[in-house]
Amino acid sequence: MAWTAPKTFTSSTVLTASDLNQQIRDNLKQCAAANFTPLGNYFVSTDPNQLAMRQYKKATSLASSQTTSTSYTDLPDGLGPSITIETGTEALVIYGCQLENDTAGFSAFMSITVTGNTSIAADTNVNSIRWMNNAGYAVQVSQFWYVDTLNAGENTFTAKYAVGGNTGTFSRRRMVVIPY
Repeated sequence: MAWTAPKTFTSSTVLTASDLNQQIRDNLKQCAAANFTPLGNYFVSTDPNQLAMRQYKKATSLASSQTTSTSYTDLPDGLGPSITIETGTEALVIYGCQLENDTAGFSAFMSITVTGNTSIAADTNVNSIRWMNNAGYAVQVSQFWYVDTLNAGENTFTAKYAVGGNTGTFSRRRMVVIPY
């Protein structure tokens, strides 16, 4: 059922049950409050007078895993994190992890790919967090990426990892996707 533009009534207009049902009942059913069901949902406007319900999703992997790959890859534990979610054309992605490289002077990177209705590769210059190791220290880093080039529909956001050389260790990996 879609929103119907309200009629302009005059003093001589006879109101019918059909008019009232369409103009009041059915239009009220299109208001956000009438559509809230699960906790945590919110609504976005998709067109004039059209709403779509959205819900954020989160994923976490606390496990520690390593890679020596200098190009973005999955970690051996295969735990991403990864989130498949219904989006509009925009989303806010918040992600982070504890990262380190076992050798001073070498970097560790975490980035995000998008697959499904949209294809975006992991990119060090666009959506990565990075840490240049300084004498064997690890650091917990997070950031957000506002992506406004999505194709509406089901999209999958997956964390990928790389190093600038030697071995990178990644743990406490988290991601939240808030679609618009």
